[in-house]
Parts: sequence; structure tokens; C-alpha cells
Amino acid sequence: RDLETRATAAKLSEPAPEKITPGFVSQEEIIRKYIPQFQSMEQSANSRLDQLLSAALHEYRSQKAAGTLDLAGLARKYLQAGTKLESGVDNQFYALLSAMENELIANDQPTAVIDLVKQDYLQAKAAKRAEMMAKARR
Repeated sequence: RDLETRATAAKLSEPAPEKITPGFVSQEEIIRKYIPQFQSMEQSANSRLDQLLSAALHEYRSQKAAGTLDLAGLARKYLQAGTKLESGVDNQFYALLSAMENELIANDQPTAVIDLVKQDYLQAKAAKRAEMMAKARR
């Protein structure tokens, strides 16, 4: 299921806050605020990954044509670049997730959705890694 559907299901399974205070922001409003930010981050990361794969394929073909192919060195170079990209995206993701959690807490809202978002992120990351490795092997 997509994040919005899962978030709605989590929201419905949790008790509503007992009191509404001035400045109250609902869980649904908070979720709606962050979903586009997570989606934008994912699109940006996917674009950068595609660029990285394209550069790796171009360099592979160039080295192969020139007879200077160092497959191990090329793999190491682009795996390191991919790891660096992943680390940066992880940092952005967890900072955004923390901000979302803090906003939920500040508004006396349940935070179970945080685990769902994290789980979706880890699953998407694993699927993208498998996809990229399959492309690289072709």
C-alpha cells in the first residue's frame, strides 16, 4: 500500500486525542504536510541514482572500447559513490522523519505512522538497490 493509505490506516487504529488545544494540528494534516517532502526526496534520489548508473555505464563502455577496462576499479568507484549518495539520502530522510515525529508529539498526536514511514523507506531502498544491481549486471 502507498504511504498515504498506510498512514490513514494507522491513524484510524489509534485513539483520538482527548483535547483540542489552540493551534492544534491533526495527525492527518501533519502527514499530508510531510508526504510531498518524502516523495520529492525519493524522486531526487532516484534521479541521482539514474545519473550515477548512466555515468558508470558510459565509463565502462569507454574503458572497454579503449582496451583499458578495470572492472574491479570501476565497480569500486561507483559502489563508493552509491554508498555516499545513500548515506546523504539517509541523513535527509531521518532528519525529515524526526521533524515529522516531533511535530506529531508537539500536537499530542500518535506516532505509529513514523514506523510505517520508516518501514516503507527501507523497503523502497532495498527494492531500488536490487533494481540497480540488476541493471548493472546487464
